[in-house]
Formats: sequence, C-alpha cells, structure tokens
Amino acid sequence: MARLFTLIAIVLLATGAHATTKAFRTSATRVLSDTSNFGGCMVHLTKTPLEEGLDCNGPWVSFSCSGDFAPRDAAVRNFEIAQIAVLTELTILVVVDDTKKHNGYCFASRIDLLRQ
Repeated sequence: MARLFTLIAIVLLATGAHATTKAFRTSATRVLSDTSNFGGCMVHLTKTPLEEGLDCNGPWVSFSCSGDFAPRDAAVRNFEIAQIAVLTELTILVVVDDTKKHNGYCFASRIDLLRQ
C-alpha cells in the first residue's frame, strides 16, 4: 500500500499538481467588478491558469480587491492595469497563485503590461 501512495505522489508531482504560483503570458478580454463575490474584481484571460498547470476554475482570476489576499490599493491598481490591457489589447504577464481562491477562482498577485 505504501508503494501505491508513493507512486501516486510521484505522478502528481510529475503532472504539475504541486504548482502554487506561476507567471505566464496571456491577454485580457474582460474585467468584472462585483462588491460581494470573486474578491471584488476579476479579469478574464485568453490562456487559462489550468492550461498552465494551476488548479483554478476557468479563465478568470481575482485580484482580491476585497483585501483578503492583497492590500486593497495594490489590488485596485492591478485591476486598473487589467482594464488598460483589455482596452489596448496588449499582452500581459500575470502571476497566479492557486493556493488562494475566491469562489474557486485563483488569485493573481501581479499583472504587467508587455510590449508586443
């Protein structure tokens, strides 16, 4: 039985199930502001965190404007950058943490606008 658990652990590690934080390039297509759900603000990504090996729901990530995982002012600045990314259609680099979630959606601790 111990060998079975060891084998399962090795498979999980090999498939990226241990991932917690990852940075990846993507684009933003929509933003969402909600005062009672999803940490208050979210962005919709063209490349999902799941595609990057993270344990997250769908293509949305939260900046935690509620202040649960980040200071509110920093989260709002990230949300504003996401709004700019949607309007300008620029590529972004986003850092997503799948250990922190709002309503099943992962927390994005950072977002950078990138030149094409």
